[in-house]
Amino acid sequence: MMTGVAVLLLGVLGVLGNSGREIAEVLRGRIRLCLEVLIPSLFACMAAANLLQQSGGAQILGRQCARFFRKSGWSASFLGVFVISQLAGYPVGIILLRRLVRAGEISIADAQRLSAVCFGGGPSFSVGLAGAQLFGDVRIGWYLWGCGVLANLCFARRIRPKYRDAPQESEVTDCRVDALILTESVAGAVRSLVGICGVVLLFGVLTWMLEWVGIIPMLCGIGTIFRVPKHQTAAFFAVLLDITQLSGFCRSGIPAQAAIPLTAFFLSFGGICVCMQCKALGGEIVTWKRLIGIRILVGILAAGFSVVPMLWDSEIYVHSAFFSFEHSVSAVSPLASLLIFLTGFPLIIKKD
Repeated sequence: MMTGVAVLLLGVLGVLGNSGREIAEVLRGRIRLCLEVLIPSLFACMAAANLLQQSGGAQILGRQCARFFRKSGWSASFLGVFVISQLAGYPVGIILLRRLVRAGEISIADAQRLSAVCFGGGPSFSVGLAGAQLFGDVRIGWYLWGCGVLANLCFARRIRPKYRDAPQESEVTDCRVDALILTESVAGAVRSLVGICGVVLLFGVLTWMLEWVGIIPMLCGIGTIFRVPKHQTAAFFAVLLDITQLSGFCRSGIPAQAAIPLTAFFLSFGGICVCMQCKALGGEIVTWKRLIGIRILVGILAAGFSVVPMLWDSEIYVHSAFFSFEHSVSAVSPLASLLIFLTGFPLIIKKD
């Protein structure tokens, strides 16, 4: 078995080494995506989420929310993480849950069960990308975000945290911010962004490999059975692998009535790439099969919520034609992302 894996990896190395020009072009596109879209949209949310947790604000926020979930058994710390995860974006909830485990406030077993619902695209993806740039209406973006939050909440209410193997959570009475907390919050955000961008680059190479060996073209043939054009099927599988390819999917020519529920599904599921980011950043608290399974179910539920307005008005989304992208993300300067990394780099390499 080990010999077979070694031979396979050696073959992959040979293919990549013989395709340097194509791989370089793929990676250039992915680096541009990270610099122009991911880092500017995620950095502020991730830094703010870290600051909320480390300052005690997350627990205070969770204690306020606990009034509405008295019978759920959730702790104030988890409720705060759940709320922040719906606002900050995909990997943030997993990162904050892992910190709760390290602080001894929840057990690993409970974090594994809760990690599948502390997950979502946040307004940065749902409103900024899907709503404003793809559908041309931020109201649709907020609606898609609300569908995802509601679907997460439906599943979260079915989970009863047991909090075994974990001491009683510490009581936080005020929110404290100082220079050390602020610095650590920024450093944590930069470290997480490095990991996220690394996985995005990796998935660019993996997607190219799947295309090269013929797996994606083979899957595209499935769409022809249902009279779906091959380019739309390819775009579907691309965004299923990586949510950052959502713009290509929406530009593939599908009608808005179909694009909106599918976008709601993709934003809630997050794609295999995001799930791998969560696994990489969450470590032992992320169970791969549980995460994939629950996110598919949550995505289906979010898509169901998104079609509710169509039941009484089938033309409600007709005005939301897709933009031509002449003024979209490709025109964004990567300078802001470079400055973020240059500013945060000393914080990453500093010695305690």
